[in-house]
Amino acid sequence: MQRPYERRTPAGLILPRAHVGLRGRVRWQVLDERGVPEIPRGPGGFPIGPADGVEQPNLLLNGFMDGVGTSLGVWSYHLRRNFLVGTGSTAPAVTDGALVNEVQRLYAGTAGPTNTGTIDTDANVMRIESVLPRQVTLTADRNLTEFGLGATNDSTCLIRELFRDEVGDPVTISLLNGKALILTHTLFGEIPAPVAGTFFEFDLEQYDATNTLVSTTPYDCTFGPMADSGFIVDLFEAWEPYRTTICLPVISATTYNRNTTLGTASSSAAPQFSAQAYTAGTYTRTKKATVPAATYGGSTWYGFVMTRTQSRGFVCLFDSPATYAKPSTDTVEIDWISSWARAA
Repeated sequence: MQRPYERRTPAGLILPRAHVGLRGRVRWQVLDERGVPEIPRGPGGFPIGPADGVEQPNLLLNGFMDGVGTSLGVWSYHLRRNFLVGTGSTAPAVTDGALVNEVQRLYAGTAGPTNTGTIDTDANVMRIESVLPRQVTLTADRNLTEFGLGATNDSTCLIRELFRDEVGDPVTISLLNGKALILTHTLFGEIPAPVAGTFFEFDLEQYDATNTLVSTTPYDCTFGPMADSGFIVDLFEAWEPYRTTICLPVISATTYNRNTTLGTASSSAAPQFSAQAYTAGTYTRTKKATVPAATYGGSTWYGFVMTRTQSRGFVCLFDSPATYAKPSTDTVEIDWISSWARAA
């Protein structure tokens, strides 16, 4: 008995990558024993910054970049839970896995960051700002020169930097026992969001029960993120490499618009994109979904969407042909790739 026909490419339909650029900034501030902000000073007593704090960039280490691929909660506290301070002066390098000389660590709780999503219509990107404060109270007199952030249940350092003044020069912060240091870390993520989306092509191939190619239909498509302004954070959560998302068909004619919702099919049995194995150092992770023959059978697709919700996500819209009528005998295989890199 023959199997039903399947429509797929030899390795599944592979979509353009959903790519995120990552960077971090911190603001550090000194508090006295009463919790009142004070001017930070060096060992000689000279001021090294204003009382309202100093803002500076930081380095996302290779361990952080690999952690993005394996952590559920890139925009949560998981990769930035612990606050480390030390006295080393070596310039940070991406290969670092610890502070040069850690002297104190705060094992923080599970309070999460404040996440805000926006669309930058000048740069044509969707952006998330994930703001996470951390505070450590000194248990001894210390001259601090370096800091870091580490993961939940992890002794390593994933973000490291030297304390710097307002012009970027390394400084030493002299703090007495009982004073506190606040570090507010902001993790930025940016997804390209061209006005017209990204054009790509694929061949919809039909195979018989012996895995012999029967026919090929070329499709022109538009791919890109779609999210109304209040739900851009949802889009970034759908992108997270480790997170399971769902595959839903677009069931009405839709024009690509990056800043709006879209109509999709609703199904409690929606196929899931499951994360495949991650290879350290690649900063890419594939998610794979299989739409079984019986799922959405007899429906007309105008495209499909990778989403955590039913009205926003990464969408593939068919341009020519404009539809795909999915028979109840067709299985559809779809791969999409989350990727990430350090951004300037």
